[in-house]
Amino acid sequence: MKNTILFAFILAFFTSCGNKTNEKTPVEQWVDGIVSQYPNLQSNNLAMASVKDSIESFGNRAVGHSTDVLNGVCFKFVKTIENNDSVAVFFDATRCNSIVEADEKDIFTGIIIRVLGKVDKQTASKLDANKLYSISGMVHAWDDADRFFISHSMPGDLDLGTFILNSDIEIQELESDK
Repeated sequence: MKNTILFAFILAFFTSCGNKTNEKTPVEQWVDGIVSQYPNLQSNNLAMASVKDSIESFGNRAVGHSTDVLNGVCFKFVKTIENNDSVAVFFDATRCNSIVEADEKDIFTGIIIRVLGKVDKQTASKLDANKLYSISGMVHAWDDADRFFISHSMPGDLDLGTFILNSDIEIQELESDK
């Protein structure tokens, strides 16, 4: 048990993003609540179906609102798709996870989140796949699928879908952890 707690502490330390206090992000807190409610989600189809319904509700509630739920989440630039004078940019969350203690064991759940937004070519040309970013703006739509095959998930990860932002997307480069 001591080794599990030590591992969880070390993992939480190294997976925080730009959050020096190691507080959980709003999305990590939300996933903690779902995993606590359904600790059997990986072994019970009914529990997983309830979790998926909760994720769909979560994503659909975000539409028309700011991306406050994504505050504190680190994103990595993945790719662009050009369309005349604008460019669609894709980001994938990194270092985002949930660690919940249930039945005297820790449940580790990776959290998959994608963001899609439209920017001008100059902004897109400055993005770097080797840097981390915070993303904000208004959510125009939400999609549960990874239609452009951006994310690299592992068994047991929870996919919170793709947040499609209005053209007011703000991209801030985060300070390096080095």
